[in-house]
Amino acid sequence: MPHNVALLGYTQQGFSRIEADFHASALVTSVTYGSCQLPSQFVQGRGGILLNSVQIGTPLVRGVPLLCVSDLTVQYAANASHDPALRQIKLEINNGEIVGILGESGCGKSTLALAILGLLPKGTRVDGSINFRSEDLTALSETALRKIRGAKISLIHQEPGSSLSPVMRVGKQISEVLRAHTKFSDSDRKEQIQAVLSEIGLCDFDRIYNAYPHQLSGGELHRIAIAQALVCGPELLVADEATRSLDVALQLEILHLLREINQKRGSALVFITHDPMLLAGFADRCLVMHAGEVVEDGIINDVLRSQRHRYTRTLRASATEPCHAVQEA
Repeated sequence: MPHNVALLGYTQQGFSRIEADFHASALVTSVTYGSCQLPSQFVQGRGGILLNSVQIGTPLVRGVPLLCVSDLTVQYAANASHDPALRQIKLEINNGEIVGILGESGCGKSTLALAILGLLPKGTRVDGSINFRSEDLTALSETALRKIRGAKISLIHQEPGSSLSPVMRVGKQISEVLRAHTKFSDSDRKEQIQAVLSEIGLCDFDRIYNAYPHQLSGGELHRIAIAQALVCGPELLVADEATRSLDVALQLEILHLLREINQKRGSALVFITHDPMLLAGFADRCLVMHAGEVVEDGIINDVLRSQRHRYTRTLRASATEPCHAVQEA
């Protein structure tokens, strides 16, 4: 007799929890979702790892996506006579999912990140909706957005050296994020910061906490930027070209770290990059953006393998070699 089980897998709508009929004694080779039979390559965990077993238990009903962007169009006031920076963008992100946003400079990927964070310049025209936990962020006041930014949705800065104050100790700067969003005491904030720094591999707490930014290495500064984003326990992280200025070895370290955080915390991650091969073996899904539009959207391995749109083929042809260490981790 087949058992009704809860299984993490891919549907046509992306990475989500689905219900499946499954023989408890059998190897997972396919699952049934509604009227669709999904082959084994779609029965995957985070990072593309095939599931060899599932846990029998209460079925999990597919819920509302963590983030749902619908028909988003953005027109900057300064460029009112030009085409919109974004046109009719659609995007769904579920808990625990890593979604890559891929495209060249000027394609609109950073504008999408700013829109999600509510950081677009004043006067920018925004049509469509950005629903986070079923709440439309585009309809919120700046005061309401401040309660979400940093606490529930956090940005990992591209250049931590320029985003950190050079005259304030690193520990104090991380503490200010907690001060803005919690009622923790000084000792509780310090304890939370120590836990987060340890989680991201910065175990020399006293040195790091009391250091000024210029006293830390480039790799340490990038981990501090991640710590600032993580310290309040957000549900969604947005990383905009977070590894662009790093050498290949440090890129691999940061990608490994971000994936470990994703798997441990179950938080979702939007990873913005111009390099498709950074996403190989790292992201679950990928949106390819060109001239303010999504031209391709799918499971990362399918997008990189098929390259249905000519712009995707152009990006792939100019890309670096894949990060093999990330793929094999």
